[in-house]
Amino acid sequence: MATEEMIDDDDLNFDYGRNPSVVRRGAYFLIALVTVLLPVYLYVGVLDMQLDEAQITVLIGSMMGSLLLSLAYHNIYFSKRVHVVADSSVPTKSSFKKNVAAYNAAVDAYESKCTVTALCWSLFYNNLLYLSIVVVFGIYVLASKVPKEANFVLSTVGASGFAFYNSRKAMQAIGEL
Repeated sequence: MATEEMIDDDDLNFDYGRNPSVVRRGAYFLIALVTVLLPVYLYVGVLDMQLDEAQITVLIGSMMGSLLLSLAYHNIYFSKRVHVVADSSVPTKSSFKKNVAAYNAAVDAYESKCTVTALCWSLFYNNLLYLSIVVVFGIYVLASKVPKEANFVLSTVGASGFAFYNSRKAMQAIGEL
């Protein structure tokens, strides 16, 4: 039989999603790369940036922006997951009348709901923040002040950097940093 100390140690060792797996980090990066590459179409179509002349600049800016945005995805995901778990209740064993399979299915559904809710919110929030800042700074603020390639890098890295900074503040709000 498990003692109370063993259960407490197991709870302390459980990660609760603080450190994402390599696969999750890769998925965050790919989603962020797609999001970061969306403004390239805007710069080519609206600002008439020549993509063949700015390939290296676009590549470097996109990679830096994707890295920062993928880090922001996880920070917001984790902080939202903490809030979702705190606001909801885990199914209790007593409500399933010794039906272990139904209880395990309910716990799995609960975990899945918390994960999907937090992930969807993270993607929506960070992408909206990123794209809003890129459009405002890229089209209105920096368009006439700097060359198009520098405009792309500054607005991309600046917007994803702001999203990352904002996500760090969300992590501080839950006491993780």
